[in-house]
Amino acid sequence: MTTHYTVIGGGRLARHFAHYFSLLGIAFNQWQRASDSSASLSEKLTACSHVLLLISDSAIPEFLQEHPYIREKTIIHCSGAHSFPGLAGVHPLMSFGEELYPLSTYVSIPMVCEQSDLPGSLFEDLFPQLDNPVYSITKEQKPRYHAYCVSAGNLTQIIMQYSSAGIENMGLPAEILHGYLRQSLGNYINQGAAALTGPIARADQLTIDANLIALKGQPLEAIYRQIAKHYQSAERPVEHKELAA
Repeated sequence: MTTHYTVIGGGRLARHFAHYFSLLGIAFNQWQRASDSSASLSEKLTACSHVLLLISDSAIPEFLQEHPYIREKTIIHCSGAHSFPGLAGVHPLMSFGEELYPLSTYVSIPMVCEQSDLPGSLFEDLFPQLDNPVYSITKEQKPRYHAYCVSAGNLTQIIMQYSSAGIENMGLPAEILHGYLRQSLGNYINQGAAALTGPIARADQLTIDANLIALKGQPLEAIYRQIAKHYQSAERPVEHKELAA
């Protein structure tokens, strides 16, 4: 049986999946609550074998109650933190921005799948035409896994926003940080924990204290203080290990 998808949703992830499918010539149609009727959803589901439910995590239970007939299809959700009975969970580990990506980027995205006893829930069953790297975790591991993802990506974005705003408030262009940030990330990707430099890495308490005084009363003060404290203690992070395939 040929796999045909109905992509439900109109957000960034839905747009990126639709583009990925289009680049590979995978058959799909798309439904969005904002522009399509409930009747049209039923019509679009007629031709599909799989439903890619790409709406907010909190909206999934209510959507399933409102449209129970979609359970006749294989339903895939992409929440990294939550599990839903009867649905297959596949989390694409990537940041999805406004701009669409080239095929080489989509193919390289790690797909972290929730282990399940549901028939046809293996990645190769859900997406037989995709060649992404695939990893699996239990549903009990998902909240911690997602928290680490958010910390690595979203929290660092917020720290960069605060830091850039601070630089600009001093009369300097925020762009002067860009080269430093690119190199810092590249160093971590290539060297892991050995890439860390600066006062925290060398336990330069005099400079750390000066930094904290300079940040007093700002959101970054508490973040800096806690990270410096824990990194210099026995709670220093250990070198990461790959998820089990």
